[in-house]
Amino acid sequence: MLFLIYSAVKGVDKVRVLVEFELPGMGDRLLQARKQLALSQCEVAAKAGCSKATVSRAEKEMGATPLPTLKAIAGAVGLDLEQIG
Repeated sequence: MLFLIYSAVKGVDKVRVLVEFELPGMGDRLLQARKQLALSQCEVAAKAGCSKATVSRAEKEMGATPLPTLKAIAGAVGLDLEQIG
């Protein structure tokens, strides 16, 4: 799984820094937490401020998820980053 981290640099609006690291089982933990709370992907997306597709990709561990978005999704299902990693 790839995670994107954004950082501001003086004189530049945004610089995208790509950091690759693995969180095996992260998607399963997000899915289990969502189902335990009886929330739909749409409800989690609304709480996290992202799209349903982003929640789905995070649960399936597909593609790159911005770290702040992953943190928001985890928070929407009552978890923090340590609990999904």
